[in-house]
Amino acid sequence: MSNDNLLTLFPNKRMKPYDGMSITADVWNLAHEYHRQLDQAHNLFFHGSGILIGMEVVASDPPDSMVFILPGVAVDANGKIIVLSDPVAYDLGDEIEGPLYLTIVHRESTSGLKKNNDGSGLAFVKDEFLVTARQTLPESPMVELARFNREDRKSVINDAKNPKSPFINEIDLRYRRRLEIHSEQLITTAVIYLGDDKNPIQGQGLIRLSEIVRKLNNINLVVNDKALLDPGILGYSFLYLVGKGKFSLTKAQLKGLQGYISHGGSVFMESCNPAAHDSFINVAKEIELDIKNKLQKDHPLMSQPYYFVTPPVGYELEGEILLCPGCILSSFNYGGLWSGEGRDRIPTREEIRSATEWGVNLLSYILEMKDKEKEG
Repeated sequence: MSNDNLLTLFPNKRMKPYDGMSITADVWNLAHEYHRQLDQAHNLFFHGSGILIGMEVVASDPPDSMVFILPGVAVDANGKIIVLSDPVAYDLGDEIEGPLYLTIVHRESTSGLKKNNDGSGLAFVKDEFLVTARQTLPESPMVELARFNREDRKSVINDAKNPKSPFINEIDLRYRRRLEIHSEQLITTAVIYLGDDKNPIQGQGLIRLSEIVRKLNNINLVVNDKALLDPGILGYSFLYLVGKGKFSLTKAQLKGLQGYISHGGSVFMESCNPAAHDSFINVAKEIELDIKNKLQKDHPLMSQPYYFVTPPVGYELEGEILLCPGCILSSFNYGGLWSGEGRDRIPTREEIRSATEWGVNLLSYILEMKDKEKEG
C-alpha cells in the first residue's frame, strides 16, 4: 500500500455528542469506527505491517503435505491485528505444485449473531483469519508466512536444513516481514579493580560503551565504577574484574565470588599484564572454575550480533580469551581501548569500532545467559 493510501486510513473526524442525542445502532457504530480506524492507523504508522511475534511455520513430523503455523501475532497492511492463539494445521494436499506463497489474512465473522424477538440482546462480530497457499501473492491486505517451491503435487514439505538457503520442497522463511518492537534491556555491572593500578581507566571505558549500546542496541548498561568485592555484588547482572600486577583474594571474597557465579552470575575478568593474568588463573582454580577453553569463532561472543573470525585487538595488540560457564578471562584489556587508549600507540578508528562491537557481543551474551538462568 502506498503512503498516500496509508494516510487515508487515519480518521479525520469524530462524532461530537450532545445532550438528548439518539443513540441508534448507526450512531454507535460510527462512534466506535473512529477508534477502530485510529488503532489501525497507529499500528501501521508506528509499527508497520508484518509478524510481531511467533507464527513460525514448521513441517509435520514425519514430513508430509501438512505444515503447522504456530501461535503468534501479526499486523496486516490495513493495520488489523491477526492473533493465532493455537497452532493451525494447513494441508497443501495433492492439487498444487511449483512456487507457493503461504499467507494469512484478517477476516470478520457475523455468522451466528442472535437477538431476542423484541430486539434486545447483544450481537457480536468475531475477528478471524484465513490461511491460504497460492501461486501468486494476493493484492489484498495479507501477511506472508512462508514460501515453498514444491517439486510436484506428491512432494512432502520439510523444514529447511539451512534456513538461509532453503532447497526445493523446504520451508522458506526468508521473506517474512518481521516487526521489531524493542524495549530497553537493563543490565548492571560493578567494575572492581584488583592489584596495584593507580589510575584505572576501564570503568570509564565501559561507561563510554554504555552510551553507545543505549543508542544503537537498546541496552541500558548501568556502571558502578570502583566498586568493592563484597556481599553487595549479588545485585549486579555481571562483574567486571580488572587486574594489574599480582594479587590475591581473601577467603570471604573467594566464597562470595564462587556463590555469585553458582547462582547464575557472570564475571568478565581482564588482566592488564601477565602477573594479573596468572593471578586470575589462580583465582579460577581456587573457586573450582576450569577456565582453560579458548574462545572459538562459532561462540556467540564471536558471532552475535557482530561476526569475528579472531578476537579484535584491545589496549593490547596480542592476547587471549579463555572461558568457562559463568566466567570470561581476557588479556586484551578491552576496557582500556573502550576508553580510547592503546599500548604505545594511538588506537585507530577501526580498532575502537571493532572492540566496541565485541563489547556489544559481550553484553548480548551476558543478557542471553541471564534469560537462560530465569528459564531454568
